[in-house]
Amino acid sequence: MLVNVQLTDATTERQIWSDRYDRTLEDSIALQGELAAEIATALAAKLSPEEKAQVEAKLTNNPDAYVVYLRGREFQMRPEVSRDNFVAAEQCYRHAVALDPRFALARARLAEILEGRYGWFDHQPALLAEARSHAEVALRLDPHCGQAHMEMARILASSVKSIKRDKAMKQEVDSALRLVPNDGYLVMIAALLQTDMGWHAEAEATFQRAIEINPREPKVFYNYATLQEQKRDVAKARWASDRSLELAPESVYFRLFRASYEFLWTGEVARTKKFLAEIPAGKDPDGRVTAAHCTAAVYERNFPEALRLLAACPSERLPCLEGGFGPMVPKGFVEGLIHFYAGNKERAYTALDSARWTLEVEADENPGDQRAHLYVALAYAAMGWKDAAVAEIARAKDKPEKLEMAALFAHAGEHDAALRLLEQVPSGDREYFYYDLRLNPQWDSLRSDARFEKMLASSAPKSAR
Repeated sequence: MLVNVQLTDATTERQIWSDRYDRTLEDSIALQGELAAEIATALAAKLSPEEKAQVEAKLTNNPDAYVVYLRGREFQMRPEVSRDNFVAAEQCYRHAVALDPRFALARARLAEILEGRYGWFDHQPALLAEARSHAEVALRLDPHCGQAHMEMARILASSVKSIKRDKAMKQEVDSALRLVPNDGYLVMIAALLQTDMGWHAEAEATFQRAIEINPREPKVFYNYATLQEQKRDVAKARWASDRSLELAPESVYFRLFRASYEFLWTGEVARTKKFLAEIPAGKDPDGRVTAAHCTAAVYERNFPEALRLLAACPSERLPCLEGGFGPMVPKGFVEGLIHFYAGNKERAYTALDSARWTLEVEADENPGDQRAHLYVALAYAAMGWKDAAVAEIARAKDKPEKLEMAALFAHAGEHDAALRLLEQVPSGDREYFYYDLRLNPQWDSLRSDARFEKMLASSAPKSAR
C-alpha cells in the first residue's frame, strides 16, 4: 500500500511538509502514530509523554477491523445528519468490534452513533443503554480513550438534571479534552455538548479551539452557529452558517438550518423559501425538507399546500413543524396539527387519534422524557382532552420551557393560562421569538385578546436582524 502524505496550513493552503510511505496493510495500522510523531517534528512541536504514548499505541491488531472502522468514520463525518448515514456508520463500527472486541476506539464510536440515533431518530431506551455499555467497555479496555469519556458525558446528558449530574458531565468532558486535546472533531463535540447544556462561556472557548484546529471543517461552523443562535447573536450565527455552506455547499442539512433561522431572524417566509428552493429536487433526508416546506406553508396559512406536501412524502416519520428540525414524530401527528390550525377539528381529531397510540408507546418507553410527554400532551390538547393533556405533561421529569407550556395551553383552549405563561417569558426571549409569535398559527386562538396584541407590540425587535 502506497501512501502520499502532505501537511498543509489550512488557513493559507501552504504546504509545510510531505512524505511517501510504502506499507503492507498490517503495517498501516501503526502508520498513524508514526505520522503524528514526524508531523510534530516538522512543526517543532513537543509531545507530552501521554500524547506520545497515545500516538504510538496501535488502535487494533486486526487490519480488517481497522478498514471497516475507517469506513464507518467516513459515514459519520458526512455533513448530512441523516438516519441513513447513522445506520451505515453503526453497521461498520459493529463489524469492527465483532472483528476485534478489544478495539476500544471502535466501541466508543459505536456508542456515539447509538446515542445519536436515540437523540435524533429512534427514541428507544435500549439504544441509550447499549451506547452506555459500549462506552463503559471502551473505558475498561483503555481508560485513556478520550472519545469514550466524551461519550459518557453525552449519555449523562440524557439523565435527570441535577448538580451531581452536571458535575460528572464536566469531569468527563475535561478528561476527554485533556486526553485528546488536538482532535478537532472531539473538541467540536465537547463544544456542542456545552452549548446544549447552556454553558456558553465554556462553549465559546472550546469552539474557538475547534476552529483553530480545523478551520475548514464545515460541521464546526454549523455547530458554532447553534451556539450563537442560543446567545441571540444573529450576526455571528448568520456568519457561521454562511461559512458552513461555503465549505459544504451540497449539504441539505446546513441549508435547512439557514432557511429555518432566516424566518426566526427576519419573519420573511419568502427568504426561507429562497433557501429551500436551492435544495436539489429529490433531496429529502428523513423527510426534513418536506417538514421545512410544510412549516413555510403553515406560516403562510396555505394549509392545503402543507397537506399536499405531507401526503407526497414517503417517510412515515418526519420532524414536527419546526422548520425541518426537532425529534421525529409520526406523519399523522403533523397532519393532525395542520388540520387543527386550518380549523378542521374533525379531521384533526381523526389524524391525531391515530397517531397518539404511537406517541403514547414512545412516552411509556421513555418515562419522564420531556419531549415524548409534550407531544402526547399536544395531541390530547388539540383533540380537546384538556385534563389528559395537563396530566400527561405532569409526567415529565423536567418541565418544558414557559413558551412551550404556553403553546400547549393555547392548543387546549386555555387562553388565560397561556397568556399568563407568555407574560412570564423574559422580554428578550419574546423579542427573539417575535416573528413566531406573530405568524405561527399555534397562537391564533390568542390573537383576539388585547393582552396578546399588547404583549406582541412590546416584543417587536428594536433593530433589523
